[in-house]
Amino acid sequence: MNILQVKEELNGVYDFSSQYGVILDNRVRVDDTHLSSAFGQMLSPRMADLVYLSMAIYYADRRTKRKPESGQRIIRIKLPVRDFDFWSDSKSNDELSDLLYWLTEDQWEFEFIGLKQNSNTDNKIPLFESPVVQPNKTLLFSGGLDSLSGLSYLMEQNPDCSFVLFSGVTSSRIADIQRNIKRKLVKYWSTNTREIRTVEVRYELNNLEKTIHEEKSQRSRSFVYISLGAITAVLADSSEINICENGIGAINLPYNEGQLGIDNTRGSHPITLIRMSRFLGNVLGMKIRVINPFQFLTKGQMCRSLDKPELDILPVMTVSCDSFPLREKVSHQCGTCTSCLLRRLSLYSAGLIDKDLASFYKYDILKQFKTLDEKHIYPIMAMLDQKNKIQACLKLPKPWQSLVRVFPDLREIQETLSVETGLNLNTIAESITGLYSEYIGELERFYRLFN
Repeated sequence: MNILQVKEELNGVYDFSSQYGVILDNRVRVDDTHLSSAFGQMLSPRMADLVYLSMAIYYADRRTKRKPESGQRIIRIKLPVRDFDFWSDSKSNDELSDLLYWLTEDQWEFEFIGLKQNSNTDNKIPLFESPVVQPNKTLLFSGGLDSLSGLSYLMEQNPDCSFVLFSGVTSSRIADIQRNIKRKLVKYWSTNTREIRTVEVRYELNNLEKTIHEEKSQRSRSFVYISLGAITAVLADSSEINICENGIGAINLPYNEGQLGIDNTRGSHPITLIRMSRFLGNVLGMKIRVINPFQFLTKGQMCRSLDKPELDILPVMTVSCDSFPLREKVSHQCGTCTSCLLRRLSLYSAGLIDKDLASFYKYDILKQFKTLDEKHIYPIMAMLDQKNKIQACLKLPKPWQSLVRVFPDLREIQETLSVETGLNLNTIAESITGLYSEYIGELERFYRLFN
């Protein structure tokens, strides 16, 4: 377990340099043992820098409250690094700041200093004695329904491919969920021609609960997961990192006009993955792709991969709720947030609603819809408002043109994907239009259950 210590707000900067005599009780703990010794390899200096940079960003993001009047923050970080020449280069520095602005809509400023002490990645016992059997796919595994269904789909489609599952662990409850699911999957999918390996990195912020200065949005979290996942992919001799996220959640269109930009996370957004690919390729010195194989599929379509004996019992083990953990004895999820609602309509669409125990939700919208108060009914009404807007566009003679007028961000996604992937603009437009058409149908069928 390695510790980054910070002298917070020294002249307005989160200072992680040890030369200032460090600090109070504010610490970032990261157990990078699995990374620093995975596959019989040690982390390169720049990889080690990326681990600590990710933790510093995560810490500063959590500790910097947004101002109600503006929402935007100015976050300054001072960090010692091993490869000073690389990180202090203005091009690398600007690329990092621009990427974080896209993810969080905040201004980020960095000052890097040379690290004088020796790397802490030396003399570690290898996690695995031999390289992973090739070919392999490295995949972010959160323990959520998307990662479960996406992994199941990819394993079925690639019977002779090994899988390396990377998980970022921030609590023992999340760790238990991830491990229990992975054990079931390994038992079901393991064959003589491939292997399934898991890599976990645990990190936590010390004493955060003792302060009021905590920001809930955590919009930098995807930077951490993708960066650590990419290091895992490189150590596993892979040039890509797979993210399993349904297209509706990845694009994450606003539900209504009252939803500010800072409310719309971009963790799996198509443009985020393209920008992360560029940034990580520069940092790691090789071409690496961060891809979402499910960017044009709904969550319901993804969940159909779980409609198999032995796998259909797994959805109940996953968690989707925005408020997890609820800290209640029976109910693990609220049942009324948009994530819970998307989860339930997707399982219904996949024919697995009977596998999703209603008792795991504090509120069962299928039975309690007409008795819910305004606060708890708001998310489903917001989803329906968005549905009506999208549906109106799809019914017009030129549905794509209508969609981009109402949701201009779709045009940027179309053009960026075309440049990066070489796909035809019309093909991308048809794929996104088809995605939302499928989603509208799923939501309407689900709504009939309780309306």
